[in-house]
Formats: sequence, C-alpha cells, structure tokens
Amino acid sequence: MKLDVNLSPDVVKALLVGGGLLLTYGVWATLSDVTIKMRYQPVYGEQSGSSELSDPSVTYSLPIVQASTEKELSAGESPISDDQIEAAFNLPMPAVDQEEDAKKAVRKLTVKEIFQATYNPTVEAISDGGVFLAGGFWRVGEAVMSMPVRDSVGNVVYPVILGVSSRGVTLRLDAEPISLPFVHY
Repeated sequence: MKLDVNLSPDVVKALLVGGGLLLTYGVWATLSDVTIKMRYQPVYGEQSGSSELSDPSVTYSLPIVQASTEKELSAGESPISDDQIEAAFNLPMPAVDQEEDAKKAVRKLTVKEIFQATYNPTVEAISDGGVFLAGGFWRVGEAVMSMPVRDSVGNVVYPVILGVSSRGVTLRLDAEPISLPFVHY
C-alpha cells in the first residue's frame, strides 16, 4: 500500500499558521491560569538572620500624655495648645556643635577629588603609546579633552597623561598627579 500525499505550499502555510496560533493560545491560557492561582499563594520572606543589630540604647517611643485641667473650660476650648501637641510627638533637635559645623563648611574638595567623583575614571586598555580612557584613545602627553574639571579659581583644566605602565596610568591634573590602576579582567 502506497500513500501518495502531496500538499500545496499554501495548505502547509495555513496549517503552520493555524498550529502556531493554537500553540500561542494554549501557552496564554496556561500562563494566565497559573498567574491567577499565584495570587492566592502565601508569600514567605527571606528566612535569614540579620547581621545588623539595632542599638537597644536608642529608643524612640511616643510620649504618653494625659490631659487634665483644674479650670473649667468652655465649649470648644482646649487645655493644650496645638503647638504643645505637635511638640510632644516630634523628636528633639540634637545639639549642634558650632566648631564642627565651621570645620565641615570650610573644607573644600580638591581638584583630584572632584575629578574622581565626577568621572570615576577607569582604564579600559593600555598600549605602548597611549591608553584607552573614557571611551577614547589618548596618547602620552595629550590632554584628555572629554574630562574637563574646574579648579579652585574657576578655570577649566584637563587631565594630561604623564605615563603608561602595565599596572596603570599616571595623569596630571592642575599640578597634582593621579594614578589610575589598570584592572585586568
């Protein structure tokens, strides 16, 4: 017995599209049923010990206030003002040492600290004549024009590549040397 079945390309395409649609509907129906059942499942948190312990000496509890008065109040009159009620539930302001604030206010960031904080530069690759830094190739002695920084006077300065070694790159920024290590992956 010989089976001789010849299907035209149009019939094959129609069968594949129909099968794909049927498969898509089956997956959608299954996933929607699973997500509906998931809504009613219990959620458990992470069951691990906390490595950070709270300081038991610092407790912030709300004050217990019992209002009492010795005088007769008229209707609508309160024995405690709104400011007193608000003050009872606010934490007291810590005492501020004026000298510490003056020291913190006087300290200014150096150009090197500003450069590190602004760009967080990383050495991407090193070659004999230069370095790949901040997405570009920069030669030794060349200013890195993609990383401008303002100095203490307000002038714009650019880091200049002083030297390249297998361990990293040395930059000079406003007469201050900066070493950037090369991290091998």
